[in-house]
Amino acid sequence: SGKRMAYLNLEDELETVKYLAEEAGKEILKIFHSKQDLNIENKTDNSPVTIADKASNKILVDGLCSRFPDYGLLSEETLDNLDRLNKEFVWIIDPLDGTRDFIARQRSFTVMVGLARKGEPVLGVVHSPVERKTYSAIKGRGAHILYHPCDNPFGDGNLYGTERKIIASSHEKVSEMRVMIVRTKLESEGFEQLLQMPFSGISLIGGAGYKAMMVAKGS
Repeated sequence: SGKRMAYLNLEDELETVKYLAEEAGKEILKIFHSKQDLNIENKTDNSPVTIADKASNKILVDGLCSRFPDYGLLSEETLDNLDRLNKEFVWIIDPLDGTRDFIARQRSFTVMVGLARKGEPVLGVVHSPVERKTYSAIKGRGAHILYHPCDNPFGDGNLYGTERKIIASSHEKVSEMRVMIVRTKLESEGFEQLLQMPFSGISLIGGAGYKAMMVAKGS
């Protein structure tokens, strides 16, 4: 087709998303640490949405549409436009994953952005605003974690401002694996059986994005 292959060079897309995700994260943190009313509303699926979801969404959507006007877009907090189905590239956005954790003042909320080419995921970014860490990957080129400079970093202080490659765990035995469970699913079917399996440990973690980060870095 003469179009550039997504797998070869998505550096511009990656750097743009990492920058926008951190900017969105800063805005979310301002609201997280403030005493202002979160204006919590419930969506049709009964999941909550706050002013932080909307502020993050605006930063991401405005930034990506401005920089990549020919790309389609699907966001959890924006009315869907099916024109995206005719686009070669489509951004997929969750501006604040783990809203319930955010409301409860838990730290396990994230900003998530993916890019699909012809229906195939080719790029992904997950940013943790509280920990000031950004996880990213381009298809076929591995995953990386970027530690942002921070006055009061959570651990790994000497790593801040650096990026390093990460790999998922290679453990194959259940006894060597940790399992992560969504805090709100403790009553769900199968939970008792899960507890009886010989995992090395169990963590109660909120949002999907936070769990994805832990899996990606091999935790």
